[in-house]
Amino acid sequence: MKEYSNGGVRDTSGKSPFHLLTYEMLEGISNALVLGMKKGYPKDNWKKGLSINEACLAPALRHIYKYIGGEDLNIEKCPDGTTVSCHHLENALCNIAMAVHFIKSNRKELDDRAHKVQEKEEAVTILSKETRHADTYLKTISTLPSPMDYICNGGS
Repeated sequence: MKEYSNGGVRDTSGKSPFHLLTYEMLEGISNALVLGMKKGYPKDNWKKGLSINEACLAPALRHIYKYIGGEDLNIEKCPDGTTVSCHHLENALCNIAMAVHFIKSNRKELDDRAHKVQEKEEAVTILSKETRHADTYLKTISTLPSPMDYICNGGS
């Protein structure tokens, strides 16, 4: 419980500190969503669900790489022939925000990772096999001489 200088109290423990977000961050996401609507996507189209990797993260990476490559603005042609633009990093931020929304909303049907583990039992089996392989590897390399042994003994 926090008491404020005017005497008011409020329990903010465990709550997301939204005051840490800046207007520019939120505006960037909004700008990208507006660009999508101007391109012809229906308002709130993304809320229906998009595959996390193919439709959210892959485009985010493309926008990040465009920016790293020196291109600031994503310029798009609209169905009416006009052009619209927003910053590539605004597009990336929006795509990542959508992916996070789907993950936190437990939209498992949108998880299109190529190597995801479907069941806990499968994960335990895989982990157990990997642990056995790692144990064997560690036992094998522990019997080998160290690089310093080769250096000190002239490579023998």
